[in-house]
Amino acid sequence: MNKKISNFIVDNPRMLLCLSIVIIFIAAIGISKIWITNDFKVFFEPDSTLIQSLNKLDEEYSQHNSVFFVVGAKEGSDVFDRETLQVIERLTKKSWELPYAKSVDSLVNYQHSQSAGEELLVGSMLEDPGAMSQKDIDRARSIYLDHPLVTGRLVDKKGNVTFVMVTFNINDAFSEEPKVAEAANLLLEELRRDHPAVPLFLTGQIMGNQAFADAVVQDMLTITPLTYGLIIALMSFMLRSVVATMISLLVVTLSTVFAVGVHGWIDGMVNPIVGFAPYMILTIAVADCIHIYSIYFRERGLGLDVYSALQKSISINLQPIVLTSITTAIGFMCMHFSDSPPFRVLGTVVALGVMAALFLSLVFLPAMIQLLPDTKRYSPPRGSDFMKKLSSVIIQYPRRFSVVTLVVVCILMSGISKNTVDDNFVHYFDDTFEFRQANDYVNDYLPGMHSIHYDLKAKGENGITDIEYLTVLDNFKQWYSQQPTVGYVESFSDTIKQLNKNMHNDDQSFYRLPENKELASQYLLIYEISLPFGHDLTSRVNFDKSATKMTVNTWSTTSSQILALENNAQKWLRTNGPEYMFTTGASMDIVFSSVSNSNVVSMLKGSFIAMLLISVVLIFALRSIKLGLLSLVPNILPAVTAFGVWGFADGRIGLAVSVVACMTLGIVVDDTIHFISKYNYARKTLKSSPEDAIVYAFNTVGVALLITSVVFVAGFGIMSLSHYLGNAQMGLLTAITITIALLADFLLLPVLLLFVDRSRGEI
Repeated sequence: MNKKISNFIVDNPRMLLCLSIVIIFIAAIGISKIWITNDFKVFFEPDSTLIQSLNKLDEEYSQHNSVFFVVGAKEGSDVFDRETLQVIERLTKKSWELPYAKSVDSLVNYQHSQSAGEELLVGSMLEDPGAMSQKDIDRARSIYLDHPLVTGRLVDKKGNVTFVMVTFNINDAFSEEPKVAEAANLLLEELRRDHPAVPLFLTGQIMGNQAFADAVVQDMLTITPLTYGLIIALMSFMLRSVVATMISLLVVTLSTVFAVGVHGWIDGMVNPIVGFAPYMILTIAVADCIHIYSIYFRERGLGLDVYSALQKSISINLQPIVLTSITTAIGFMCMHFSDSPPFRVLGTVVALGVMAALFLSLVFLPAMIQLLPDTKRYSPPRGSDFMKKLSSVIIQYPRRFSVVTLVVVCILMSGISKNTVDDNFVHYFDDTFEFRQANDYVNDYLPGMHSIHYDLKAKGENGITDIEYLTVLDNFKQWYSQQPTVGYVESFSDTIKQLNKNMHNDDQSFYRLPENKELASQYLLIYEISLPFGHDLTSRVNFDKSATKMTVNTWSTTSSQILALENNAQKWLRTNGPEYMFTTGASMDIVFSSVSNSNVVSMLKGSFIAMLLISVVLIFALRSIKLGLLSLVPNILPAVTAFGVWGFADGRIGLAVSVVACMTLGIVVDDTIHFISKYNYARKTLKSSPEDAIVYAFNTVGVALLITSVVFVAGFGIMSLSHYLGNAQMGLLTAITITIALLADFLLLPVLLLFVDRSRGEI
């Protein structure tokens, strides 16, 4: 069967070449439909309870479509320095000119409420800092740094950093948010240029979303040329043929074009995770070419002509290449068990690329070899002598190799216990991103980059001034304020307490809730009437005053800690609040933390299914239960051992890292298949002894395995240079896994074959 297929391929090069080009061309049209998303929410199912809660908050309140200008204190001063206040004033005024701006809040326009006899005065204490006396500035400083509605929200307790918060009316995030981000960046650059001594940064949801889109472009501009350069350098060095390298490069490029094009036809959305697919395909697709060229070069060196050498190479490699492509595709398709949609799309796109590489390496590659002039002087690939020596040493000392390998594996696996599930969407970006720089700067002084929001319902319309509601709300706020990781809690009850104090001539003893609903309603009405244009309570109070939003800002914390905090908050509400007030927290931190935890379990399930399917495929393909089951050992150990290494090296398992075991299972099995298939061929067809079959496997496929593994490790290693942490971690852990897999296939698999195959009969 293999011979018939190989004969057909080498007999019809022009027809198959044309067929390949037509298929790729049709698929490539889909690339025009590719678009880059700037929405973090694509990480999650749109109909999930967590995302629906977050979307409901976005609809009910107006705070989430925001940009935060971070203003730091000059050296030796604080943000109440006159120049810094003038920067804040300028930012506040200029921010109104940003596209789609809805409201602007800052120290200079904060509407401070205070008593004036029987009247309530609401207005800014820093309206024109350039014209204010130092005495008035100092008075504002003393009030704001001790104000429960300002300190921790707009400014830290020591006045080191403050925000200018701009909210926007965004109807189409894809088209409108980039305009906002661009205008905000231009404004920031203008202020930095005019006031170099004042630290200025940009953050907020819109800037985070833009960084999300920028990460894709940044990787395209850096990782792509590095990956191509690496493939060219390694293949030229190992294969000693420029023509072979260029043809192989064309195969992997067309495989990538096919997969990305088909994705364009199907969906087209690209985010940093899906954007990782082309680099993975470029790296993985090289393997098929190398295996075909490896046997082809060997046979040409033995004197066969182009036709015969190519026919023999395809015949020998057909089964293992088909098998490795299928098992690799299975591994990536099992990423559909992931709870995060981008990883499922990544699995599909890479699986498409792998199958395209299979087709092109068996159709396009042979055609190009036949149609291009053959001027190469054939010599054994680099590493051939090493493979002969390695096989003889392993055959001579099998027990020593097995013991040493297992001891090392056990030591490395002990690091698994050091791993913890931890995700932080802010830390998905390294410090080359303005968004990350701003968050790191702010986190030294203020909480707020990590938050939990609660939509707390009252008893119907205007129910938020009920004393029972306000009491529970205030108690909930007080409980949260006592939690060690919490920095600031913004609650509507504080506004009512401040108004009660104001209406009693600013007597501090009246900083408490009023005695009845009528007073609370009256205070709220007076306050709203006193607010100037552009200022309202819509970020904290819904339209019909039937609910308020409480925001809990935490210091930088782990995903497990934030889930534990929210879990305890739910218990408190169940125990201490009425049923109508019970709700669950919502925020990007909650969503990321929850999905990261559940994704670990989902991907373990996916890995098990992938392992089961791959085992079944191997048993049927190799026609040996013994070899099929034996192949599991060097295929399972790499992922398990790699997570042990990860525990020692990093230990953080987030969304990206959790998919690596399932993803790499399909890759690491490739080397095992090629080695076992050559071993099985020697035992059954050549009637070799187990020892001679081991030598044959090393001699025929050892160098190819070494080359492909080096390309894989280097390729995924380059991906670890990504400025997007999820991709960097995924690339690094994959490189570690493949390195361990190569060592297992070279040092452990031959020993296992010798031990199992003691009968020296056919298996």
